[in-house]
Amino acid sequence: MNDEWLDPDEARQTKRAAREAKARSAQDDAVVQALMSSEAGRAWALAKLEYAAVFHTSFNPDPYISAYQEGRQDFGRVLLADIMRACPESYIQMMREANDGRRTGSADDGSADADGSAD
Repeated sequence: MNDEWLDPDEARQTKRAAREAKARSAQDDAVVQALMSSEAGRAWALAKLEYAAVFHTSFNPDPYISAYQEGRQDFGRVLLADIMRACPESYIQMMREANDGRRTGSADDGSADADGSAD
């Protein structure tokens, strides 16, 4: 029989590593939940997801640009996965807020002059 499977020190180390990974994951989830609990946090997360172009193709005829865009998307996919794991309901709320903002045109309310100053 293989003795390395019976090593109690290795078993303890494996259990400790699993506990530490679970604690790190819970801490990460708490951070994401705190971020997504406010409208400003959800707007920030949406801006990062849009910048990462998670839902767009990364294809470009230039392989260097394509590789860069893939890296950017990878960050976005990690952020999206964290949000969906920690608080999927906040993702839905974030997208509703984004759609409502686009429908009402909150980016431009027409109150500024051509030079950007408000009267």
